[in-house]
This record gives sequence, structure tokens and C-alpha cells, in this order.
Amino acid sequence: KCSAEVGDSVGSYNISVSSYNEECYNLVDFDEGALAITKRPITITIEQQVAYGDQLNLDLQNYSVVSGSVFGDDVLLEKISTNATVGDSVGNYSISVDKCNSNYNLTLKSGALEITKRSATLKVGNQSTIYGDEISLNQQNYTVQNLVAGDDLNVSLYTNATNSSPVVENGYTIYANCNNSNYMLSIVTGKLSVLPREVKIYFYQEFVYGEKINLDLTLYQDIENKVLAGDDLKMQLSVEIEQFDPVGNYPISATCGNANYLVELQNSFYKI
Repeated sequence: KCSAEVGDSVGSYNISVSSYNEECYNLVDFDEGALAITKRPITITIEQQVAYGDQLNLDLQNYSVVSGSVFGDDVLLEKISTNATVGDSVGNYSISVDKCNSNYNLTLKSGALEITKRSATLKVGNQSTIYGDEISLNQQNYTVQNLVAGDDLNVSLYTNATNSSPVVENGYTIYANCNNSNYMLSIVTGKLSVLPREVKIYFYQEFVYGEKINLDLTLYQDIENKVLAGDDLKMQLSVEIEQFDPVGNYPISATCGNANYLVELQNSFYKI
């Protein structure tokens, strides 16, 4: 019989005679025998992943057996390490086995840690501009979720709108370009609102008492010279006046038919 049992560690174990054929043999002496339990051969690969910026918590149970096998509930790996450090860029790094179960003859066929792109969400903030003004976007108007502290995404905001883009209800899209290969970005675009251009105009027209009333809608003055060259305000003027109304001043009311402008009418009247 042998003093070893299945699952005993590597080593040498005694073999002794517990019984023999006494009818045929007279056992005078027995030199004690030995059973050598040798290391169990096993070949594995280790391939693990971690997102850029996360802690490098290597998993001792995450490996694949190429040949051989693990006996029972044995813990094969006791310590593994990598040449990667927290904050290293996306790419492949090596994993090595520093300590394994002493009952195994371990061959590491390959060990690799892949640092993958970090998922993050970039939300572009809404902005506004005045119709006709040069568009200058605030390049810092965005937020990022799940960004590693201290990282720069090299964000550039842009829009297809120009200073001649008209006022529209839903505005124009603000897009983002980013240049950081360590991130997989989900981008939520923003909106650029083009607001009406505020202008102040003055309107004055005279008629001699009894003359036919002939309103000239072009006789207004842009007080601050804010109406863009070539633009038509499409003014609609109204006044309660008739041909034989008495001498005096008659106030004018006006509406602007050009949605790109917000008109303030100042001290405007018809004079008879």
C-alpha cells in the first residue's frame, strides 16, 4: 500500500507491503518503496481586457487551458502581473505569471492585457447668435461623462450655419470633433439659435391738407444702421388718416415681415 492519496501534493511517498501470498512465498525482507508524485503539466493562455483609465484588476480565474487540466478545485494561479499601468494608452500589453500552484508544471503560451477604448458621452451645449453677426462658438460649451480626470479630448465645435443664415424655428446643429484615440465617444449635438436682429427705425411723411394720401413704405430711416445691405424689412405700416383729415400729426404703427429682424418704431408719424 502507499501512504499517498489522490490529490496529495508533489513529493515522495512510501510504499509498503500490507499483504502477500504466504502460501507460495516466505517474505524475508522488504526494502521500502517510494511513489513520486510529479508536477502536473498544463499549458494556458491569459487574455484579459480593461477599459482605458480603469484600475488594472487582473483576474486569477480568467485563463484558458490549452493542454492538460486542473485537478478538482485547485487554484492554479496565485499571482500574475502586467507591464501596463493605469492611464496607459489603448493597446496590447503583456501578462506574466509570477506564482502558480507548486503542484503544476505551468507553461504560459501567451499572456496579453488589452486596454480598450473608454466609453464616454459628450454633450454639446446650446448657443445663440444674432442674425448677421459673425458666428463665434464658445469652444468650451460642452460636458463629458466618464472622462478620466486630467484628460483632454481636443474638442472642436463647429456648425454649418453662417452669418447670413436666417432665423429658423429649430435652429442649426452644433457638431463636435474630438481627437483622443483612447475614447469611444457618443456625441449629443447642440443647437445654435439664430436670434432676430434688433433695429430701430424712424418713419416720417408729410402731406398737404386735402392732397390724396399716398403712403410710401420705403421712407424710413435705419437709426443705428443695423439693417444688412440688400435686406428688405418688408415693413407693413398703418395709420388712421384720410384725405381731408385736419392738420396734425398721426401716429404710425408698423409690423416687420422679415423674420430676421425685430423692429422698434420710434417717434414715427404722418404729418398733414
